[in-house]
Amino acid sequence: MKRYSRMFIDLAIGIFLCGIITEIFVLVFTDRKVYCSIGLLVGMIYALYTLFGINESVETAVLMTENEALKHTKVKYIIRVVVLIILLILFWVFDFGSPITFIIGAFLLKFSTYMQPLIDKVVGKYVE
Repeated sequence: MKRYSRMFIDLAIGIFLCGIITEIFVLVFTDRKVYCSIGLLVGMIYALYTLFGINESVETAVLMTENEALKHTKVKYIIRVVVLIILLILFWVFDFGSPITFIIGAFLLKFSTYMQPLIDKVVGKYVE
Protein backbone atom coordinates (compact mmCIF):
# COMPACT_ATOMS: atom_id res chain seq x y z
CA MET A 1 0.00 0.00 0.00
CA LYS A 2 1.24 3.44 -0.91
CA ARG A 3 2.07 5.74 1.96
CA TYR A 4 1.09 9.39 1.58
CA SER A 5 2.82 12.35 3.18
CA ARG A 6 1.25 14.35 5.98
CA MET A 7 0.95 17.30 3.63
CA PHE A 8 -1.09 15.17 1.22
CA ILE A 9 -3.35 13.95 4.05
CA ASP A 10 -3.75 17.51 5.37
CA LEU A 11 -4.77 18.78 1.94
CA ALA A 12 -7.27 15.95 1.44
CA ILE A 13 -8.81 16.68 4.85
CA GLY A 14 -8.86 20.38 3.94
CA ILE A 15 -10.78 19.65 0.73
CA PHE A 16 -13.40 17.74 2.73
CA LEU A 17 -13.65 20.41 5.45
CA CYS A 18 -13.92 23.25 2.95
CA GLY A 19 -16.46 21.18 1.02
CA ILE A 20 -18.60 20.68 4.10
CA ILE A 21 -18.48 24.39 4.93
CA THR A 22 -19.34 25.29 1.34
CA GLU A 23 -22.17 22.72 1.28
CA ILE A 24 -23.69 24.37 4.36
CA PHE A 25 -23.70 27.69 2.49
CA VAL A 26 -25.24 25.98 -0.55
CA LEU A 27 -28.01 24.46 1.57
CA VAL A 28 -28.75 27.72 3.36
CA PHE A 29 -28.45 30.31 0.58
CA THR A 30 -29.51 28.63 -2.68
CA ASP A 31 -32.90 27.79 -4.09
CA ARG A 32 -31.77 24.85 -6.21
CA LYS A 33 -30.05 22.86 -3.47
CA VAL A 34 -29.62 19.52 -5.29
CA TYR A 35 -28.50 21.22 -8.51
CA CYS A 36 -25.85 23.25 -6.68
CA SER A 37 -24.82 20.34 -4.46
CA ILE A 38 -24.13 18.13 -7.49
CA GLY A 39 -21.85 20.80 -8.93
CA LEU A 40 -20.03 21.15 -5.62
CA LEU A 41 -19.62 17.39 -5.18
CA VAL A 42 -18.20 16.91 -8.68
CA GLY A 43 -15.89 19.88 -8.04
CA MET A 44 -14.67 18.29 -4.81
CA ILE A 45 -13.98 15.04 -6.67
CA TYR A 46 -12.06 17.02 -9.28
CA ALA A 47 -10.06 18.74 -6.50
CA LEU A 48 -9.14 15.32 -5.10
CA TYR A 49 -8.25 14.12 -8.62
CA THR A 50 -5.98 17.16 -8.93
CA LEU A 51 -4.37 16.45 -5.56
CA PHE A 52 -3.64 12.84 -6.52
CA GLY A 53 -2.39 13.97 -9.95
CA ILE A 54 -0.02 16.55 -8.53
CA ASN A 55 1.27 14.08 -5.95
CA GLU A 56 1.94 11.43 -8.61
CA SER A 57 3.48 13.96 -10.97
CA VAL A 58 5.92 15.26 -8.37
CA GLU A 59 6.88 11.80 -7.12
CA THR A 60 7.59 10.68 -10.67
CA ALA A 61 9.36 13.89 -11.72
CA VAL A 62 11.94 13.77 -8.93
CA LEU A 63 13.26 10.52 -10.37
CA MET A 64 13.78 12.03 -13.86
CA THR A 65 16.31 14.30 -15.43
CA GLU A 66 15.51 18.00 -15.44
CA ASN A 67 14.23 18.10 -19.04
CA GLU A 68 12.18 14.91 -18.64
CA ALA A 69 10.68 16.20 -15.39
CA LEU A 70 9.73 19.52 -16.95
CA LYS A 71 8.07 17.78 -19.89
CA HIS A 72 6.30 15.29 -17.60
CA THR A 73 4.88 17.95 -15.28
CA LYS A 74 3.71 20.08 -18.22
CA VAL A 75 1.88 17.14 -19.80
CA LYS A 76 0.23 16.20 -16.50
CA TYR A 77 -0.82 19.82 -15.94
CA ILE A 78 -2.33 20.06 -19.41
CA ILE A 79 -4.27 16.82 -18.80
CA ARG A 80 -5.71 18.21 -15.56
CA VAL A 81 -6.73 21.47 -17.27
CA VAL A 82 -8.33 19.60 -20.18
CA VAL A 83 -10.32 17.44 -17.74
CA LEU A 84 -11.47 20.63 -15.97
CA ILE A 85 -12.57 22.22 -19.24
CA ILE A 86 -14.38 19.06 -20.39
CA LEU A 87 -16.25 18.81 -17.10
CA LEU A 88 -17.18 22.48 -17.23
CA ILE A 89 -18.49 22.09 -20.79
CA LEU A 90 -20.50 19.02 -19.73
CA PHE A 91 -22.06 21.03 -16.92
CA TRP A 92 -23.14 23.78 -19.32
CA VAL A 93 -24.33 21.47 -22.10
CA PHE A 94 -26.24 18.88 -20.04
CA ASP A 95 -27.18 21.18 -17.14
CA PHE A 96 -27.05 18.41 -14.52
CA GLY A 97 -25.38 20.59 -11.89
CA SER A 98 -24.28 24.14 -11.24
CA PRO A 99 -21.13 25.13 -13.14
CA ILE A 100 -20.53 27.87 -10.56
CA THR A 101 -20.49 25.51 -7.59
CA PHE A 102 -18.42 23.08 -9.69
CA ILE A 103 -15.76 25.78 -10.11
CA ILE A 104 -15.94 26.55 -6.39
CA GLY A 105 -15.52 22.84 -5.63
CA ALA A 106 -12.62 22.56 -8.05
CA PHE A 107 -10.87 25.41 -6.24
CA LEU A 108 -11.24 23.77 -2.82
CA LEU A 109 -7.69 22.46 -3.17
CA LYS A 110 -6.52 26.07 -3.29
CA PHE A 111 -8.50 26.93 -0.17
CA SER A 112 -7.26 23.85 1.65
CA THR A 113 -3.64 24.88 1.06
CA TYR A 114 -4.31 27.99 3.13
CA MET A 115 -5.87 25.87 5.87
CA GLN A 116 -3.04 23.29 5.79
CA PRO A 117 -0.97 24.74 8.67
CA LEU A 118 -4.01 24.74 10.95
CA ILE A 119 -5.04 21.24 9.86
CA ASP A 120 -1.48 20.01 10.37
CA LYS A 121 -1.51 21.24 13.98
CA VAL A 122 -4.72 19.34 14.70
CA VAL A 123 -4.05 16.21 12.66
CA GLY A 124 -0.38 16.12 13.63
CA LYS A 125 -1.36 15.18 17.16
CA TYR A 126 -3.05 12.01 15.90
CA VAL A 127 -1.08 11.01 12.79
CA GLU A 128 2.62 10.27 12.72
